[in-house]
Amino acid sequence: VEQSMKVKDENDFRAEKRAIQMKEKSSAKKQQGTGGGGGGRQPRLYVDSRSSAGHPVITGKCPKDKAWVEERGCNNFLRRTFKAHNPQEALVKKIAELYNTIFFDYEDKEELQMKLNSRHEDVESLNRELNRIQAEIFAGEESKRRILLRYIRAVKASVSLGEPGSEEYIHEVGTVGAGRIHLPESGLVDEDAYAIASILKNNVTIEEIQLRRNKIGDDGARAIASVLAERCAIKFIDLRENHISTMGMKAIADAL
Repeated sequence: VEQSMKVKDENDFRAEKRAIQMKEKSSAKKQQGTGGGGGGRQPRLYVDSRSSAGHPVITGKCPKDKAWVEERGCNNFLRRTFKAHNPQEALVKKIAELYNTIFFDYEDKEELQMKLNSRHEDVESLNRELNRIQAEIFAGEESKRRILLRYIRAVKASVSLGEPGSEEYIHEVGTVGAGRIHLPESGLVDEDAYAIASILKNNVTIEEIQLRRNKIGDDGARAIASVLAERCAIKFIDLRENHISTMGMKAIADAL
């Protein structure tokens, strides 16, 4: 048992040692690949202290980088600076100019970041509004679907003339020839009242409409009133506890 324990400990030690070595190699590769924390970019410009110009110059690693340096007159500036009476002052001025450029770039970057964040907020706001509109459309379509199903059942019950299999529909929508639409507390609004009014045009089978405790307003009431003013079989309609004002009630009363 002791020998087995010893072998196990040695194996665990070797495995741990291999894991540490692999981790160290991986870290070294990552550091080498990123150029010592430079975000993966290797320096492309460097100082040539052995230049034939008699002073250090800036050069590039490849012809493209060298051409970039020459186009911007970096070495021409250095040549004038080293020949000047006070080269330190010229260098300090140039460094100040470079820092100004960096500072302006930093400010521009912050401004662009703020604009980008604002765009993200606008996109999120639009997405929320779109989701809200889609939810309202879905709710409206679902409401109209329910109304249509109730109406179809009512029609089927009224024309079945007591045929076998119609008992379930008759129990829900009324007796034969006296159908009803029963949609209390269904969250119906004016648009749903328009749908109800459109399917009740020239209706001769629906006698009762139960729409209590919904959100139907004056516009919906006027739509229903237009149905009541025409030829229809409606004998009872319940619109209590909706959002109908005196104007809506007057429209229904005038239609009766």
